[in-house]
Amino acid sequence: MGWILSAIPVLMLTMSAVMKLLRSPGVMENWGPKFGYPEGALLAIGLVELACAMLYALPRTAVLERRSR
Repeated sequence: MGWILSAIPVLMLTMSAVMKLLRSPGVMENWGPKFGYPEGALLAIGLVELACAMLYALPRTAVLERRSR
């Protein structure tokens, strides 16, 4: 059960990062007008999200996963 609950945020962060890195149309139409971020920040935020997902997926850094075992 703990692995399933830990996989949910990893999958969500990964999906969000991939959408930003691929510049999907849904992200691009909301990125500037709705959220107010410059288009140049898209790559940096996508890379940070991907790094956070990888850190959370590593067993030694996944705090919530260790507590649920």
